[in-house]
Amino acid sequence: MRKFAVLLRKEIQGLITPQVVLSVVVMVLVFVLLGAILKDQFAKMSEEAQDLKLTQIPSTPITSTGELVAYLNEQGIPAFEEDDFSPTLFESPDAPPRVLVFHSDFVEHLLSPEGDPPDVILYLSLRNTAGILQITRLVPPESFRTSLMEALRSVTLTGGGSEASPLLARYLEPARLREKVVYNGRIAAISPDTLIGYLINQNTILVLLLFMVSLFGAQFVATSIATEKESKTLETLLSLPVPRSYIATSKMAAAGIMALLMVVIYLAGFTYYLNSFQGIQNSTSAAQGSPDALSVNLALQHLGLVLPPWDELLRGVSYLLSLLNVLGIALILGLFAEDIRGVQVVVTPIMLVLLALYLLTLFLDVLSLPLLARLALYLFPFTHAFISTSLLLADDYLAVGLGLGYQALTFVLIFLLTLRIFHTDRVLTLKLPRLRRR
Repeated sequence: MRKFAVLLRKEIQGLITPQVVLSVVVMVLVFVLLGAILKDQFAKMSEEAQDLKLTQIPSTPITSTGELVAYLNEQGIPAFEEDDFSPTLFESPDAPPRVLVFHSDFVEHLLSPEGDPPDVILYLSLRNTAGILQITRLVPPESFRTSLMEALRSVTLTGGGSEASPLLARYLEPARLREKVVYNGRIAAISPDTLIGYLINQNTILVLLLFMVSLFGAQFVATSIATEKESKTLETLLSLPVPRSYIATSKMAAAGIMALLMVVIYLAGFTYYLNSFQGIQNSTSAAQGSPDALSVNLALQHLGLVLPPWDELLRGVSYLLSLLNVLGIALILGLFAEDIRGVQVVVTPIMLVLLALYLLTLFLDVLSLPLLARLALYLFPFTHAFISTSLLLADDYLAVGLGLGYQALTFVLIFLLTLRIFHTDRVLTLKLPRLRRR
């Protein structure tokens, strides 16, 4: 056992290098920073939910829809009569995220014991499609629904009803809530839960695949170049009567072909998955039986949330350029590895950057961040790929074009740097500086 303990201690000491410890510390700091940012966002969402509570019941009987609208507005619940409402309200940046609209004879039907419960139309404003925290705000908090039903029940009580009167059915179910989504000036009757599921699929599943492919691709390329360096294959290759620029270009071209295959394969798989998801929902009414409800697929198209082929091509190009940048950087980092065991250390920086950018763009709307924070994120070419879907859904082709141009520029610079390294003997002597243990 003593011999085994000595061997185990030796192996652990070989694995726990200063570089590994440093990478772990940096990763912890990244998660602490992300946690602080997300905590602040969740606190804001919690404050919004707490604000939607009734402070008092009506002091006088409510007998008209106008009085009900005035009462709800006093309670902080934006409401309009049908004749006074216009969807252009949501074009203002200060517009409320949700608005209730009542038919002019709503209260008359509410106080009548006959007939079905009257309908209330809830307009939900989808500001943008970036970040899970922003998307999920589309669904009104439960306190909003509860406050609305409490208000309507109080109307039945102050209007002459009671829990023992013929209005008991109205008291139990005052109204039916019909939901409509407003996005970019377009309106569709679609369940916010269904819409959120679709947007999360668009913004998270595909980006997650890109993130995973980037990690595996970087590991593969760095391992390949480190293997050649350790086995002296790279040294032999460089001694052949072949221009070194050809060697560097062939490696970058191979990385590009691999990136292209990855993009095509997982884009095709995701398209099939998304079509299947839409097919399941296509026959279901988007607004739970509303007479003007569209099917889910038609509603998404009407809102402009289904990318046309041209936009899909732009997204694919952005993903391809992002992968090329990742693989190019991984190739250079792989030259710093002295052997296979050093690959994990050299690719840790790019893995940490990818992880941080993925989580930030997953939960937050980058465009809503302060200017300096946005510029810092835009310096990384991978950011532009992570946010390309939300930009295309918003028809922001200028931002997409600038992102593609920047990604192409960074790849050209990486390619030129690779050529420069291969034209010198440093391609064989590059290694990480050793950190001494105290």
